[in-house]
Amino acid sequence: MKPTHQHLAILAGAGELPLIAAQNARSQNIPFTLYHITEADLNAELAADLSLRKREVSLGSVGKTFAYLKEDQITAAILLGKIEKQRLLQDVQRDAEADKIYAAAKDRRDDTLFHEFARALAAMQIEILPQKALLDGCFLPPGILTQKKPESSSLLEDIEFGYELSKKVGSLDIGQTAVVFQKMVLAVEAIEGTDAAIMRAGAIIRSKGSHADAPPVSPRVITSMWPETVRTSCPRDPNQTPPCALEASSAKQARRRKIRDLIYPLLAYARSKRCTQRACRRS
Repeated sequence: MKPTHQHLAILAGAGELPLIAAQNARSQNIPFTLYHITEADLNAELAADLSLRKREVSLGSVGKTFAYLKEDQITAAILLGKIEKQRLLQDVQRDAEADKIYAAAKDRRDDTLFHEFARALAAMQIEILPQKALLDGCFLPPGILTQKKPESSSLLEDIEFGYELSKKVGSLDIGQTAVVFQKMVLAVEAIEGTDAAIMRAGAIIRSKGSHADAPPVSPRVITSMWPETVRTSCPRDPNQTPPCALEASSAKQARRRKIRDLIYPLLAYARSKRCTQRACRRS
């Protein structure tokens, strides 16, 4: 994205991506206002930055959001960061504008609601930018990124099976994660999210392990697979090459090796398909 005289709105959910976008916008001299979606926890660094122009907006207060966009003379917007969709089922109170979007949407899937929201912004002459626009340097090249290669035929078959399944689930806008074991489907992500789907599968077959294909793969996701034995540590230096290192207590080295042998080939293969460097280091 090149510097322009437009005024950008960064609609920020949880995680590091809104921070990356804000840093890149600053480096490119793009004027912007950060719109923190209050149903998500704002990145701590962004929250502490008093020099940023910020707005607090809610998923339900769409009319207020539109009023802010007009007041700030926003000409372009980018949506980044995670929002737990369960919040829509809990304490979000919709205003009249939010009700219009809900009524116009043929269903409540993410893409459907997003397209209705984008349609409303377009009517205000606000351009929705692609998420890649301000994530320069975040994407890994194709290829094997780990020392451990996926060599086992059974593991490769499971990876391919899970990957194709996850693509189909994603195409239906249900989720992005499928957990399989020996070509058996253990769990498919829906509204509960990646972590919960993996933990649900782990409860079924924890003693035998599982192979997951989950773009993007984050340390938190890996930790969800074996929360009682595994912690993750990823290099902070962007010039260092992942993978994340799996570590466990010395008393559980045998379990650690088993986990490593299952997860490293999976990460290598999945990342060669699609994974961002930033999302890999921190969700």
